[in-house]
Amino acid sequence: MCIRDSLSSLHWAEGRNQKAILLGEKALTLAKKVEDISYQISTMLHMGIFYFTIGKYHKHIEFHQHVSRRLSGADAFQRYGLASFPSAWSRSHSVLGMAELGQFDETDKIGREALAIAEAVKNNFTLVITNSFIGTAYLIQGQLELALPLLEKGHDLCRRAKIPFMYPFVSGSLGSAYLLNNEPLRALEILQEGTKPSSLEGAVWIVHPLTMLADAHRISGKMESAREIIARALSLAEERAEKGFETRAKFVNAQIAFDSGMPEVALQWYQKSLQQASDLTMLPLVAHCHKGLGKCYSDLRNENQATAENNSAIDMYRSLGMVHSLSLIHI
Repeated sequence: MCIRDSLSSLHWAEGRNQKAILLGEKALTLAKKVEDISYQISTMLHMGIFYFTIGKYHKHIEFHQHVSRRLSGADAFQRYGLASFPSAWSRSHSVLGMAELGQFDETDKIGREALAIAEAVKNNFTLVITNSFIGTAYLIQGQLELALPLLEKGHDLCRRAKIPFMYPFVSGSLGSAYLLNNEPLRALEILQEGTKPSSLEGAVWIVHPLTMLADAHRISGKMESAREIIARALSLAEERAEKGFETRAKFVNAQIAFDSGMPEVALQWYQKSLQQASDLTMLPLVAHCHKGLGKCYSDLRNENQATAENNSAIDMYRSLGMVHSLSLIHI
């Protein structure tokens, strides 16, 4: 048998991440036993992806950084039998996981390394991954001016190079960037295209674009549509065990409830998102949840609790270096 057969079971398994991880561990053991470097690298990359999907970001980063350390110098420009160059893939995916944890100290340096490799090899798949993952990481940090050009480039390349399984994720991030840039109509256009049934079929991480589409409907005042879409996103997240994306979907559901004039319901969803984000150590999202709770308590005329939540958000934004998010706090 063969390691290739194990990897075919591994690759982007829908909703079977725990099983995929078990298969990956067996494949990695076999790859090491036969000293097959290419399959060791491929398996570690996919193991990292599945750990990212279930929200185990520390483990995800560990696998991708191991690959990055092995692929330096001339080895950084070898494909090892993959469609994308693994040196850029591992670096950009590490950056994405580090951003979810709020570990922004080295993300810029590692991201620039990944982009330099991608630009040098001129491989479209590699360019889509690096621009999209690093752009999304900047977006999580609140650095819209750095995120937007990368996400626009990744989205354009993804369409032109016809890489359909990545298209919904890329659309989700670009749509989110347009929402932050106060361009809801552009966001809706991108997100509606990225979440068409034909786009979602066979794609990865589809909870992300659906969540952003729900948020776009919220911002556009289409609350009924927003509630329907976020309910679908939450159902899919649970079904597919996409814990990190589920946590963000709960946060957006709280936003929808708050803007629908239901602060008590919003409070409950912010608390659910906060608990899960804390469990997964998603510190930027934890800070956003505190900010959301502050809005709820203020609306419910509990000013002491509102001040406490806002102060928690401010302290976290400062400690994480998320200075762009500080302007969003209203005390």
